[in-house]
Formats: sequence, structure tokens, C-alpha cells
Amino acid sequence: MNLLFHFLILGFVLTGFTFARKKKFNVHEKWMFSGIMLLTISFFSWMASSYIKNLDLVLSGFYTPGIIMTNIHVVLGITTGSLVLYIIANMKFDLPERFAVKRVRGLMRITFVLWLLTFLFGVSFYVWYFVL
Repeated sequence: MNLLFHFLILGFVLTGFTFARKKKFNVHEKWMFSGIMLLTISFFSWMASSYIKNLDLVLSGFYTPGIIMTNIHVVLGITTGSLVLYIIANMKFDLPERFAVKRVRGLMRITFVLWLLTFLFGVSFYVWYFVL
């Protein structure tokens, strides 16, 4: 169910990306924010609790291919989520100058690429554990 949910989120993110390319930033913001909210629901509803519940398996099989793939997904996800929160804070709040980024476009692109990598590792997780 979570995998299907993430394909829906992929649709939101790609739609938001398309609107940004067309310089329709208000519409871009709405699509991306909706995708971020859906990701947040997924994270707290399924992913974090599943990882914590299976932490003993993660630690005992730390060097197995499936766990390595899972941990890469987790690290990429935490990094991407942190960047998303920073971008939102940077754009919506008056951050002190030393913490603010004036041209956020490059950071958004990096975050988009990291999110796509996170998504691909998430799909790989499902293929590894449920298909192979």
C-alpha cells in the first residue's frame, strides 16, 4: 500500500516540477506542498514505525544487501526531508542572514534529485523484499 501511495506522491512531485519549469510558481508550490504533506503522512504512518520495529533485524543484518539498501534509503530520506524543511523555512520565514539562501533554485534541484534517488531506493527495497 505504501509503495502505491509513493507513486501517487511521485505524480504530485513531477507535476509540481513541471509547473516550476513553466514558471508558474504559485501552482508549483501547491503541488509540492501537497506532495510533502503526503510524504509526511507516509513517513509517520508506515516508514519510521516499521524501521524502528525492525531495528533488531537492521542491526543484526547490517551488512546484508537488503539492509544496506534500506539504510541508504533512510539516510537519503532524512537528508532530503531536512533539505525540504530548510527550503520551506528559508522561503516562508525571515531567517537570519547567515542561515538564509538567497537563490534557492539550485538547492531545490539538488533536493529533487535526492528525492528521486530516495524514491528509487524505496522501490528497490520493495523489489528486494517482496519480489525477489
